[in-house]
Formats: sequence, C-alpha cells, structure tokens
Amino acid sequence: HTGRVQRLLDAKTREQTLRNAQMAEALSRAKSNLLSSVSHDIRTPLALIFGYAERLESDDTLGPAQRGMAGAVKAQGQVIRGLIEDLNLTSKLQYGAQPLRRAPTAAGALLRGAVIDFINSDPGCEVGFTATPAAEAAVIDVDAPLLRRAMANLLGNSARHNPGGCTVVVSADAAEGWL
Repeated sequence: HTGRVQRLLDAKTREQTLRNAQMAEALSRAKSNLLSSVSHDIRTPLALIFGYAERLESDDTLGPAQRGMAGAVKAQGQVIRGLIEDLNLTSKLQYGAQPLRRAPTAAGALLRGAVIDFINSDPGCEVGFTATPAAEAAVIDVDAPLLRRAMANLLGNSARHNPGGCTVVVSADAAEGWL
C-alpha cells in the first residue's frame, strides 16, 4: 500500500513539475515578446525625437540656450536608446541568444577607455582612475564590448544617483589571477 501511494505521489510531482516548467517557458516567451515589441515601438518616436533635436541643435537662428536644450534632449534620447539596448541585451544573454565573444584583452586599456568615455560624457562629477602596474599588465579573457558597457552603466549610475555631485574613483589591481 505504501509503495502505491509513493508511486502516485511521484507521478503527481512529475506532472506538477512538468506543468511548472511549461508555465515558466510560456512566461519567458511572453516576456521576451513584450520586450521585443516595446523596444520596437519606442524606436520609431525616438528616431523622430533625434531628428528634430539635431535640426534644432544646428539651427543658427536659435540662441545658444535653445540649441543647448535641443542637445540635452538628444543626449537624454541617447540615454533612453542605451537603456533599450541594455534591456534587449540582458534578455538575449538570459536566453542564450547573445553568445559571449570572449577574447584576451588588456585590462588596463579597457578600464581606462571606459573611464575616458565616462569623462567625455560630461558626468557632472569628479572622476579619478588608478591602476597598479600589475593591473596595467593584466590580460583578461572577456567580451570587451560587453564589459565596457557594464562599466559605462556602473559609472553612469554612480553619477546619476548622486545628483548633488560626487567623486567617482576607479581603482584596479591584479594579483593571484584576480583583477
């Protein structure tokens, strides 16, 4: 009698596990489809915003303040575009649709480049960068564009979430296989 009950419980557990997996897969597909649809729907008005902002930014009949506002609109549009790309990339990575393109990369140069890009974005905060000789010489096996993007997000969030001003310092060291 106990063996029969156990077999029934095992069968019910397998059925429930299968139903849960099917439901998780359906939810995953729905999430991916929604993200793809929303991303597509946002791109069209964003392209229009970029076009108008660029025209206004280069319009010599407008004063410097108005052209500056148009430039700010364009810059914020680029932030939105980056967020959309991040969402899409996250989804692709989550579902294995974006393969990692790992290659040996000079760590010091990659980090320095990310910091320089951040400084060039006019973050509105003080920025510092230090790297030990070991970090400068380190070679890491990474998807360099993906790591640079992660660094850009991290640095950008540091400035964005400290609107009163802040100092962002990136320090790198390498030892015993760690960077």
